[in-house]
Amino acid sequence: MRKLTNLGSALSIAALVAAGMITFDAPIAAAGPGGGKSGTVLCTLLANAEAVALALPDSDIKTALLANIDAQQASLNCGQ
Repeated sequence: MRKLTNLGSALSIAALVAAGMITFDAPIAAAGPGGGKSGTVLCTLLANAEAVALALPDSDIKTALLANIDAQQASLNCGQ
């Protein structure tokens, strides 16, 4: 049973890392001229990511993830 709990935790963290890589690593205009996601869409995605991150248990990963989300929101002027 303990192995299943560890596997579940590992899969959850892997999914969060993968989602973070997809959300945060691509530049806004990566799709070319006129493409990419708008700032409003990115702010909504970041707000959703923050809600998920806040539900995680306290850890260094949670702290780093929230810091990254906050930095991205500040760079996009989300919530202002």
